[in-house]
Amino acid sequence: MTTHALAVIIGTFELIFLFVLLSAPVVLAASYIFFMARFNNNRFDLRAEEAKLLSELAQLEAESTSGRNEDVSTSTRREPGGLSYALQSE
Repeated sequence: MTTHALAVIIGTFELIFLFVLLSAPVVLAASYIFFMARFNNNRFDLRAEEAKLLSELAQLEAESTSGRNEDVSTSTRREPGGLSYALQSE
């Protein structure tokens, strides 16, 4: 193999390696900016999470008490047995 052919082969790999080295900081900076912009808005605020959970709990308790009140105030008689009783043929 002549020295010129060897220089062409090595030179190609050198150019690829140089391109990777020069583009790596740009790619890293762009990915850092992208991820910081994406996840910086979603900060974990404990007070906001606590308030949200407490409001959901209060809503579930209100639904539970209203459901119990509806069960008590219904005028229809419920037979024991649940769904299996309702599906039996008469």
